[in-house]
Amino acid sequence: MIAKGLGSDSGRRHQRRGILSTALGWALLAATAGRAMAAPADSCSMRLDLDYLSAQGEAAPGDLVRARLTLGTAAIAGGTSVTVDALRFFLQCNANASRLLPCVQGGAVVAYGGDETITTTCAGVTWTTGHGAAPRPNQVVFTPSAPIGIPANSPEFCELEFDVTILGLGRDSTPAIAEQVAALGFGRNDAACDNGLRAVAAVTAGIHLCPDCAD
Repeated sequence: MIAKGLGSDSGRRHQRRGILSTALGWALLAATAGRAMAAPADSCSMRLDLDYLSAQGEAAPGDLVRARLTLGTAAIAGGTSVTVDALRFFLQCNANASRLLPCVQGGAVVAYGGDETITTTCAGVTWTTGHGAAPRPNQVVFTPSAPIGIPANSPEFCELEFDVTILGLGRDSTPAIAEQVAALGFGRNDAACDNGLRAVAAVTAGIHLCPDCAD
């Protein structure tokens, strides 16, 4: 019985040591995780907005709608600026498609208005696309005449405006809304920060169409 009692005390001491070792292990893991989370990290934050200036209410076939893209930045950790080489605009996106980018076109709903309609507040540059005043291709790529440098924490640095023409209703589950997407950095190196990171941004918007005006 004495031997059995000694064995039980020994087992309890081993158990306490096991609990203590486990607790120390968790404490060490938590401290290590805390140091990892506190490590400095770089970031590249781009801002992109899409607004319509002339679409009040519902647009009918033949109407011109003025679109405005606003370029800007948020904080850039480990850097001071972002350089933009291109902007991408998708004229009409099929709501039934499983992916947002690249945008899947569903019918001829909106046509690009042509480069002659472009205006900009981005100083010292002009924008071109090489895209005709037509609904296809669906992607319109705006390229500045020189790369645009945008300092960090400049949420509304400059704007790009252009016209689109309404052609008719869509063929997807939202025929009375012409869904559009503006983006940069998806699949292409359209913009990059001076800390070596690529910039990625996207924004969606929709033009409300008149369902009874097609005729």
